Amino acid sequence: IDGDEFFIDLLFYHHTQRRFVVIELKLGKFSPRDLGQISLYMQAVNDDLNHPDDKPSIGLIFCSEKNSKVADKTLKGSNHPVGIVSYQMNKDHLEEVQSSISEEIEGISEIEAGVERILKENKNKIDSLEN
Repeated sequence: IDGDEFFIDLLFYHHTQRRFVVIELKLGKFSPRDLGQISLYMQAVNDDLNHPDDKPSIGLIFCSEKNSKVADKTLKGSNHPVGIVSYQMNKDHLEEVQSSISEEIEGISEIEAGVERILKENKNKIDSLEN
């Protein structure tokens, strides 16, 4: 937006309702500033992506915990339709996610090492192409 970059976590389009659904994923507790962030995203989607026949976007904030009174008071001042949902990860699922991430990191490291090895093995060829 005017030179500033912002990144929506997830953006869906609901064909039946003809509207975008903006989703923000938070690892921590809900904070009122989260509403400001998703409101900006929703307004940008409404202004820049909506077709004239589309309805205004809706937003969902997923957070690991929320204080319901803080969430309710925060939403009362909002001009956008937003829902706040708390989630829980069980220990087994968390370990599975951490294992998967570790495997991906190991895979990326292997790829990086392979690229470095190929570059070293072909250094003379690369140098001659640059000249």
